[in-house]
Amino acid sequence: MRKGQANSKRDSWQYLSRRILTAARLKQQRQASYFTTDGGSCLYLLTFFKLLLCKKRYHVATGQKLSHVVFFKLKNSSSANVKALVDACHKCLKNHPGVNFFAAGTLAKEYARPVNDHDFDVCLNIVFDSREAHDAYQTIADHLTFIAEHKPSWEKVRVFDADVT
Repeated sequence: MRKGQANSKRDSWQYLSRRILTAARLKQQRQASYFTTDGGSCLYLLTFFKLLLCKKRYHVATGQKLSHVVFFKLKNSSSANVKALVDACHKCLKNHPGVNFFAAGTLAKEYARPVNDHDFDVCLNIVFDSREAHDAYQTIADHLTFIAEHKPSWEKVRVFDADVT
């Protein structure tokens, strides 16, 4: 591509961007809906075209991973015991080789739809890079110590492992 062509494409992109933004600003000033067809959705179109045309691409994670989700029901589900288990999850089970994502938290009681299962106090969610990383994690000292120290406080534990991409 010649230098003149690159500049004309860049200039036309800038011109189009200015036109779309101007239309969107005018629409906002009239306090109309963003979803009308007379220019209100221009801001969304601008974002779409910018993502489509820009050189930087945003990648979705690829490759098979293993999601390991554990639900703990405590014998004594006082707020202090729940907090202690969440803190222990963060202390012992995080920052290990092969962990792609880690989260630990409590039941969101306000979600009370008929499909929501409320039979747990603490949720642990870890996504591993591979099954091998998961298998190695199961034998590390921190994981075994966590189980030994906290197992007496568990009424029930449910583990869900899934292959994810």
